[in-house]
Amino acid sequence: MKVSYLAFDSIVNIENTNLINGSRFTDNYRSTKQNHRFFNSYEFLTGSLIYEAQPFFDLNIKYDLYKDQVILQLPNEKNYFNVNLITDKISEFKIGNQQFKNFKNHASLLKLNMTGFLEIIHSSEVLNLYVKHKKSRKEVIKRNRLEHLFKARKSYLLLYNDIFYLIKSKKDVKRIFPNFTKFINEHYTNSGLLKRNPDIFMVNLFKGINQKIR
Repeated sequence: MKVSYLAFDSIVNIENTNLINGSRFTDNYRSTKQNHRFFNSYEFLTGSLIYEAQPFFDLNIKYDLYKDQVILQLPNEKNYFNVNLITDKISEFKIGNQQFKNFKNHASLLKLNMTGFLEIIHSSEVLNLYVKHKKSRKEVIKRNRLEHLFKARKSYLLLYNDIFYLIKSKKDVKRIFPNFTKFINEHYTNSGLLKRNPDIFMVNLFKGINQKIR
């Protein structure tokens, strides 16, 4: 399947597909490569996406965490042309092995004042665990010029019975799963893992709960 789509894209050229319909990306916020607004790297990374129900592979993309937007790098005659893809037309995308899904109008997610792309870090028939990545912006003056510092934060979201729950603490988990209080309390004794790698901590927690539900 992937080979067939790549062959098609090579024939028509990626810049002649519907991906070109977005607006041109310009970065209006001066920042350093250490304090940028993007996911994982300031540079473009290899990824794939589904756009208007059509898959595209081996693309150069960035995920802008400040605007919650995917940026595509397209070749042109002189250099490269960077495009803000239309968010509503992207159902999902991947950067490396990390997969993101677009939740545009999910009622329970909107109640949490969230929308857009979520990274899926655990999936099962019973529950799914997602991360919402965001970056906030702060203006600073350095050497008499304005620069922008971007600070990353993440939120954990559980999708259970088609309802999104924001997971901030042990209390949130016990409120959803009161029958598994003992297991949850025991899991939270591993505070070292929670600080070192909260993603793994959360994945292990909900894997254990998933097994108990089943």
